Amino acid sequence: MGLLRKAESRKAPHEPGNVETDIDRLYTLALERAPLKLSKAAEILGKPKDIVEDWARTLEAAGLLKLHYPPVGEPELVQ
Repeated sequence: MGLLRKAESRKAPHEPGNVETDIDRLYTLALERAPLKLSKAAEILGKPKDIVEDWARTLEAAGLLKLHYPPVGEPELVQ
């Protein structure tokens, strides 16, 4: 088999548009489990809480969810 045929027969490891990032996973978690405490989200994603909070702020700035800071307790993601 020629090199060209080998290259053509290989499948792409990912189909275009099907890549999921950690921030995508955070958004999906927030939609499924809202309200979701930041510490729980960090635990599920296996990332530090401060990184998850930065991602949450990014999602909030985009208008996709809200980051709620209650008077008592820790921040949580809400819809």
